[in-house]
Amino acid sequence: MRWITRRCLTMLFGATVFVLMPQLLAQDQIDSLDKQIKQAQSQELLDQVTALICEAAQKDEHKYAKKCKQAHDDQLRQEQQFTELLKAGTIEFQTKDFSKAIQDLNQITFGPLHAQAQQLIQLAAASMAEAANKVKEGALLQTALAAYQRGDFDAAVALATQISTFSLKSAARQITTNVRIYRETMVQADVLRRAGNLEEARQKYAFALKITSNGPGDPADKMHSVEAAIAKKRVNVNAQVSVPLTADVTTVARIRAGLLKAQNEESKRDLRAALADYESVLILDSNQAVALAGKHRLQAVVTSFPESEQSLLEQGLRSFYSSDFEGSRVTLMRYLESAPLTCKGPAQFYLGAALLSESLLADPRSTALIADLRSEAKRNFVAAKHSGYKPVENLVSPKILTVWNNESIEP
Repeated sequence: MRWITRRCLTMLFGATVFVLMPQLLAQDQIDSLDKQIKQAQSQELLDQVTALICEAAQKDEHKYAKKCKQAHDDQLRQEQQFTELLKAGTIEFQTKDFSKAIQDLNQITFGPLHAQAQQLIQLAAASMAEAANKVKEGALLQTALAAYQRGDFDAAVALATQISTFSLKSAARQITTNVRIYRETMVQADVLRRAGNLEEARQKYAFALKITSNGPGDPADKMHSVEAAIAKKRVNVNAQVSVPLTADVTTVARIRAGLLKAQNEESKRDLRAALADYESVLILDSNQAVALAGKHRLQAVVTSFPESEQSLLEQGLRSFYSSDFEGSRVTLMRYLESAPLTCKGPAQFYLGAALLSESLLADPRSTALIADLRSEAKRNFVAAKHSGYKPVENLVSPKILTVWNNESIEP
């Protein structure tokens, strides 16, 4: 009897659990949904709140049906507000009120407008950062300009190269370009001055002063020095002119002008033109000492080579002394292809000098190119030394002579 009673009780308990189980599971789900609803409400995600409440209404219509309708209404009102916030934020973005735009757009926390609002927020933040950077780099540009104007080119270039703002890069690039051209011009002017090409050197110094009147290297002092040397040279030529007793004023002027022209052309290595001018002077005065000496000096050089080869050599030297180092290099290489072995020394030296000058003017970052140019320059110097050539040192840059005299390239 007892056994029957226990079995009946067990069956009763099982039936009760079976009947109540769906209700227990439904309540657990509702409790979970309540927790999710509270979490979504704390984050003001009304679209999620609405979805969760309406899901709960499917399980407990009595408790959640009205809440579901209310949540729908609240979500609709909020999305209407989001539409107005997006319009306001867009206008604020377009008028560059980026801070206010971000403030309004950040209130759009859900819905179909959320992605668009986030995109505008990112653009506004980037624009704010760019504006702040522009202010910072604007001050940097002014500092670079001040350094440039006081002649501190290293500081000016270092500051100008830091500028990345598009609207400021043009001004920064102008500073670095001016510095590069100024430095190249001063190097060329110094080379011309040492080579005796005084008029061309004067023009280079004048151009450097046009770029900036306060640059390094004292271009103004050097230009005045060159002008004084030009004036002195003219005085020396005038003093050397011997005038026949029967010569008139016009003849004297022509002799002096012819000598000046001949000496200028000789300094530029235009030897045939210089020889022709010396001969023109001798037509006026067959005993003129300066013209006779110039004629004898140049005839020995000009008549040593065939006309075509001599022309190439002269052209190469003229290009070198006019700072056209690339043109000099090309012309001298053509000359060396056909010149007699005993006549190659001058061309080999000036080819090496042109290559070395190109390396000095090259972009310092082009290390491989500079190394190749210097190596080829030294090779030509060695060949020139083997041929017995010795340059006229006061016509060549000290930097070139330093490499030329380097013991490591002695034959």
